[in-house]
Amino acid sequence: MTAPDSSSVDVDLDVNDLRALGRLTAGDHQQRTRYQVYWWFRSALWAALVFASILHPIVWCAVALELGCLVVEQRARRSARIPAAHQLLNGRYAATPRGLSKTSAGIETIIAWSAVEPLGQTSEHVYLRFSGTGWVVPIRCFSSDEHRGQFVAALQRHIGSARST
Repeated sequence: MTAPDSSSVDVDLDVNDLRALGRLTAGDHQQRTRYQVYWWFRSALWAALVFASILHPIVWCAVALELGCLVVEQRARRSARIPAAHQLLNGRYAATPRGLSKTSAGIETIIAWSAVEPLGQTSEHVYLRFSGTGWVVPIRCFSSDEHRGQFVAALQRHIGSARST
């Protein structure tokens, strides 16, 4: 790939970026509810074990076992490998007259400007949302704050012109 201009950026995502993308696209209310119910039951189990251990000291074995399960589960979740499919999200993101473009592995995807929603930004990412999904661009991928500002301005200019027509 050639060096990016002010309206493009080369993106290379890591695990934290994929988590940010997951938060951006987390539209499955049932999945969030199941996760909340799971942790509610897990908390209730802990409360029951603590109260039971007051009356019966042998219950501390169950508490230790539950704690061990929790630690193993959290370590497995944290050390989860980045799925190979994330490589399809890496590549060059560009603002073109035809639309928001992503080029990677010889494949070009173009999202029409009329489908792109207003941008979101945090201190770590620029969020590009469209049609219930989106892309995330880590701030570290920009060569400078000026480059990021020019890229965001180019995107906003195209999104604004698509909204006004």
